[in-house]
Formats: sequence, C-alpha cells, structure tokens
Amino acid sequence: MATDQLRLVFMPGADLREATRACEADVFLDRYKIPRSQMLDDYGPYDDVSVWLSVIDARGDVVAGSRLVPPNPKGLKSIDDVCRPPWSLDGRRIMSATGMDPERTWDVATLFRRRGLAAAPITAALCHGVIMSLRHNDGNALVAILDAVARAMLDRGFGLRMHTMPGASRQMFMNTPNDPTYVFMSDLLDNSRRVNPEGYRMYAHGAGLDGIDLPAPEDFRLTRRLVDVRDRPGAAFTVPAQWSRQDEAPRAV
Repeated sequence: MATDQLRLVFMPGADLREATRACEADVFLDRYKIPRSQMLDDYGPYDDVSVWLSVIDARGDVVAGSRLVPPNPKGLKSIDDVCRPPWSLDGRRIMSATGMDPERTWDVATLFRRRGLAAAPITAALCHGVIMSLRHNDGNALVAILDAVARAMLDRGFGLRMHTMPGASRQMFMNTPNDPTYVFMSDLLDNSRRVNPEGYRMYAHGAGLDGIDLPAPEDFRLTRRLVDVRDRPGAAFTVPAQWSRQDEAPRAV
C-alpha cells in the first residue's frame, strides 16, 4: 500500500474513533494474541479519557493509530500497569524518583499498525503525532510500556530513546517481553537531534513525511483539559490512589 494514500487524524470523530479502537483490537489480537474481551477489560476503563491518533487510507479505513492518555483523575494506564504484577511497583515513587509532573505527563498506551504497511513512515507519522500532542497541550514527559522489539526499533531505528522506569525490569506482559519506560520530551528530542537529524525533523516538525497528510499544528490542541488544576489557584493534583502501595497512603504532588 502506497503511503501517498494515507492521512493522520488527531482526535477523530465518533465513527472514526470507533474504527480506530477496532483496529487497535485487531492488531493486538493478531500480534499478541490478546482477545478482544481482554482489550475491553484492560483498556475500556480509559476510553473516556483517551486521545486518539488515527491513520486512514484513501478509502477511509483505519490502518494504524495510537491511544494516548493525557493527565486525568483516573490515572495513566502504564503507571497503573506497573503497580500490578508482574512489576508491583509504587507508581507514586516512580513519579517522584523521575521528577515527572502528573499534570504534564502523557501515556502512550498503545501504538499499532496493521500488517502490510511500510513500518518506517507510519511509525514516524505516529511519533510526530505523539510529539505534537504533548507540545500543544502542555505535556513535557511521557510513559509507555513497550515490547522489546518496538523499543529497539524506536531507539536504534529512529533515535527515540526511552528510559526504564526506576525499579522496573523486562517482564512478560500481554504475551511478550515488555519494558516500563519514561522520558522527558526535551531529552527525547535532544537525543534524536544528535543521533538521527533527519528523523528529528520528521518527528518534531513533520518534514520529510511526504505522502502522508498531517494535521496543522494548531489542530493538535485539545478543546478542553482533563486536568484543570492550573486554573484553580491553590489546588493540588492528587495522585490516583491505585498508584500507591496499599501500605502507604496516597499524597498530593
């Protein structure tokens, strides 16, 4: 399939959003043998706070996409996951140890692509979408649970280097070896600029993504904030209770 047939969409409408969620389920079933019922159980609770990126072809079919979870009172999917087996870590301590601000940290909960598509340009377009989503919505850090193959591809092939979360190690998760990762956007882009200047221009500015229609920069701005504490003087964003171990009380950050 030629990439000149493709278009990246940020925050698609209801019908396209449902098609993107279906594509996500199809890819996870195909790649990782995760049944749709499990996807619904694991990701359904985040549906109402998810921000979607969709890649559609000339027929309007969704062929790739990403589920992002911005700061919200429910929590970030990847941090919730590391609080449970196989890691059973303390999410509050991870945020504190890394210096990530829960009001400005986004979660790349999924990134998926149907078979038969050229991996490099589609992944580059989705990475551009992720970076622009954070840039235009006051995000400065991201977290993700990455399977080992995807992490290696992003690092060696794209110059997008993620750090392993403190206390975490590679474990089997969703039927494949996975790493809990995080990175500050400034570090991610600085490393990419040094090791892969051409890739950096793609991810940071969309330059060189010929044949893939991209949203205008201003189109990545959300029309409403899921976390609005900066608009309420004196308010504090409380870390979701599930991020703390049961033997420790959650605290405001």
